[in-house]
Amino acid sequence: MFGKGNKGQSDRKSGIEEQQGRSELSNRAEPKYSHPKILLLDMGDEVEAALREAGYAVSVGSFGRPYKVPRCDELEPVIINGAFPRNFSEQEIIVIDLEPAEPLDGPEGEKHTSPGEDDWWASVLSAVI
Repeated sequence: MFGKGNKGQSDRKSGIEEQQGRSELSNRAEPKYSHPKILLLDMGDEVEAALREAGYAVSVGSFGRPYKVPRCDELEPVIINGAFPRNFSEQEIIVIDLEPAEPLDGPEGEKHTSPGEDDWWASVLSAVI
């Protein structure tokens, strides 16, 4: 029923773009079934459309897309590009696509904390964060 689409870089949006684009869908009329509340993470638009059409309460989000970095033996701060809905903890069913998307050419945005603050860091040995 829900086939996997092409996950090429040109066909995938960033997590933030997906969340912004889907927020328009979230403002539709009330779903036929208020329960179970379903959270889709990094799933295709066709899955969301099918569940909404069937009358389910659906929220969407993304862990974000990986991005390329120069390969070296150091750590780099993680630049977050995902987005979760505000009510993600209230969802009853969570569906996640764990297949990694094609990496972006670089990070979108900037480091979220000042240089002296604690932050998330990742190895760049694989040249992808």
